[in-house]
Amino acid sequence: MLEYFIDHYAPDNILLVLAGAFDWQVTLRQVETLTAEWQPRETTRTYPPFIPRDGRAVLEDSEVARAHIALYAPGVAAQDDARYAAAILASCIGDDRGSRLFWSLIDKGFADAASFSHDGSDHLGAYIGYISTSPDQVEAILETVNDVFSSVQREGVTPDEWRRAQRKLATALTLRGETPFGRLMSLGVGYQYTERYRGVAEVIEAIHDAALEDGLELLASQPFTRLFTVILTPEALSSL
Repeated sequence: MLEYFIDHYAPDNILLVLAGAFDWQVTLRQVETLTAEWQPRETTRTYPPFIPRDGRAVLEDSEVARAHIALYAPGVAAQDDARYAAAILASCIGDDRGSRLFWSLIDKGFADAASFSHDGSDHLGAYIGYISTSPDQVEAILETVNDVFSSVQREGVTPDEWRRAQRKLATALTLRGETPFGRLMSLGVGYQYTERYRGVAEVIEAIHDAALEDGLELLASQPFTRLFTVILTPEALSSL
């Protein structure tokens, strides 16, 4: 671990990100003092081909009271312009209010939590879902989830669903941008991946500009047929 740290965490690939009220010159002097003894060191990072794996893993833990289900499917990278469409598509499927998983699981009382979102990372992305339910509902939950994904990939999402998801994401970004920490994370992560900072207004515009056709194009690659499911349960599930 120490060797890995030395090889990958170096001055050459560290960003210092600031947001909020601060004195730039004072901060700069502090940073120069604290890093005076740092030595430049070249670092490299490789991006081997990613082959998504589908299937299922079941973990048993008698200490948990509920069954927890994690869902993973291949997405798009943070550098890909399609990341906005991927986020909107995931919101249509699994936003915690008014999405397909909400109406199929939460509204009907099958689960007490259900969410689905897209995470765009460095040269790789993933759709990530989470469901909390009672152990005796796991099989029914998985069947319902499969029906939801099959329906989305077969029929797509509607223009109304797309517009609602766009508005939800834009509202969430606006609220997050009202705090220094929210702006800090957007600046740091965005610049690290793309070497460009996009302000809140610019990102919101990109979300509104993402067309339904962009989401349908993502669905054309059938990402949810390569779903990997992890189930954490307090007891053995014979049917799984």
